[in-house]
Formats: sequence, structure tokens, C-alpha cells
Amino acid sequence: MANGIQRVYTATIASAATLSAALNLQRTFKRCYLEVGSLTSNSNIHLQAAASESGTYRRVVSPVVNTATVGHNTFTIGSAATGRIHELPPGLQWIKIETTATMDSGESFKVLCLDD
Repeated sequence: MANGIQRVYTATIASAATLSAALNLQRTFKRCYLEVGSLTSNSNIHLQAAASESGTYRRVVSPVVNTATVGHNTFTIGSAATGRIHELPPGLQWIKIETTATMDSGESFKVLCLDD
């Protein structure tokens, strides 16, 4: 039985910046989603993660399982995919949202987490 959304977090990227502050999801959830509104800059979005708040944040990769050989791709939300909710790779607690272009004005992203 699904419990629905259990936590909603907000990550903000300041004007003229490309990276949010660290966001502590408090624990690992089975599923989390990133709500992406309309961005003021034409930018791709990447997800960074670390083992702790002060750890080294690195871009998250996702396995590619529908190919002849298993590979990995950097988790990317393309600039054309704004105005949508995207599922994030599971099992992350400390994350940052990164954009490939500076934001013309501050941008906020909601992270929706649940266990089901």
C-alpha cells in the first residue's frame, strides 16, 4: 500500500549561480522525484551526491540497461524537459542540483520523496 509523498524538500540555485547548497534528504527513500519548473536560462540539470554534507560531491550516473553492454550515463535532465517531474536515482541522502548555465534569476526545485 502506497503511503504517498512523505517529504518535500526545496533546493535553490541563486541568481548567477549553477549549484544549489547541499540538501539533506534526512535518510534514503525508495523513490524521489525532482520537480522542474520553467527555467530562466536554457540549461541542462545534473544531480550531484556525496556520502556526507562536507563530502566531495560528484555527478550521479545512471546505469543503461537496455543496451547490448551495460554502460553508464551522467544523470541529466535536458533543457527541453522543463515543466515536468523527473524520477531521481534511489538511495541518495546528500544531494546538490547543478545547472550547465548560470540562472538569470534564482530558481527553486522541489524534491518529492516517498516509500511505497
